[in-house]
Amino acid sequence: MRGHLLRQSVTAALLVSLVSLSASSETLTDRINRAFVELTVGKLQGASSSDLQQQPFGLQNNPASRNVAGAMASLITTNASAFPLSSTSSGLTFDLSSGVPVATTTSTGPIFADRATTLGRGRRNFGFNFSQRNLSRVRGLATDKVAFRLTRFNIGAPGLGDQSSEWDTIDLYFDLKMDATILALYGTYGLTDRLDVGFAVPIINLTMTAEPTARINSVSGQASNFNNTQYWYGGTQSNPTLTTSGTPIDQSVLGFGDIALRTKYHLTKNRLGDLAALIEARLPTGNEDNFLGVGDASFRFMMLASQTGEKISPHVNVGFDWRLSDLDRNDFEVVIGYDQKLSDKFTMALDWQGQFEVGGKIAAISIPDPISIGRPGSNGMITTDQVLATNIPNYSKDNIVNTSFGVKYAPGPKWLFILNLMLPNNDGGIRSNTTWTFGMEAKL
Repeated sequence: MRGHLLRQSVTAALLVSLVSLSASSETLTDRINRAFVELTVGKLQGASSSDLQQQPFGLQNNPASRNVAGAMASLITTNASAFPLSSTSSGLTFDLSSGVPVATTTSTGPIFADRATTLGRGRRNFGFNFSQRNLSRVRGLATDKVAFRLTRFNIGAPGLGDQSSEWDTIDLYFDLKMDATILALYGTYGLTDRLDVGFAVPIINLTMTAEPTARINSVSGQASNFNNTQYWYGGTQSNPTLTTSGTPIDQSVLGFGDIALRTKYHLTKNRLGDLAALIEARLPTGNEDNFLGVGDASFRFMMLASQTGEKISPHVNVGFDWRLSDLDRNDFEVVIGYDQKLSDKFTMALDWQGQFEVGGKIAAISIPDPISIGRPGSNGMITTDQVLATNIPNYSKDNIVNTSFGVKYAPGPKWLFILNLMLPNNDGGIRSNTTWTFGMEAKL
């Protein structure tokens, strides 16, 4: 009785801690926006106080600045909340052709792919995956090297540059670092010999650190030998300080990600192998503002083909991810690989995984096009500068391609231990240099 109460108390304490950390008063999105506001509004000084009151570089009134901040936050949201799901198949499979389940002696199956076989009526497996991801690159650029160049909004005639206050820009540097730790709890149950249902519940701990700094590119000041400087952070108009530092960011959030519900139906078996269909729904249970979820449901439709060999078992998964979120495109998905029985206890699994975006441009996650700033030259001609909003590559699509290599260890018929390494093969999205996963599964 005392032990039961202790377990209840510990469980309650963990849930309270999880809820309290997830419901932090300031979200990660708020914190990023606050850094933009601090460096483009809060610390900015200028020659015209009425101009500063309009927040010429701020998120509120400047569409270009708002689009840059929004695109960065959306990129983080659609990538940080993604987590790999283990196979819906049990590591131990059964031959049902005789009407009596007989355990096979093949490999224990893939890790992050699926084979077409099902568990069998009344059989179930439960497990967890623990993954560590250092989200260190955005479209191939190191996140601590990401920079933004903000222009001010136009207040006169159409087109920036008709007055000197529109010539200046502000460079923001965040020295951003992010890490995600994901604990995914999952289970599968055989409703019939052909139909499995399952779930996966992710618990995500996301840590973000940054050292924001800003620099004013004072074209107005340089053009007048700093007799007509328009904006500065310190000093005076004729002797301005053009750089400053913002409040450091060191914040972690812990909470549930987007819960997945899955079902798989074994369609047929012939001499070429097995064929099955899988449907998965991801529910919008993760906090979008803390980058733990995308805020809308998504649905995944997969066809699974696999062949069970005595030593080597190949598999192919092909499908479509239908995303309801305004921040994410639909995906065509393909997984090709095999698992190989090394011994009675060890299985090796190798997969090539690709997610290829389909559909048109999404404004919320698109880097703004270069902005033109024109200013009169000494000969009366107009000099036009093309200002890039950020040094993040402006990809039209964020395709994701990975290679996954892992090992399964089965000390007995009911337990499996999993160790897997996932490596990126391209630069799409916000990526980790390596993703290590450790897992354990129990078959009942």
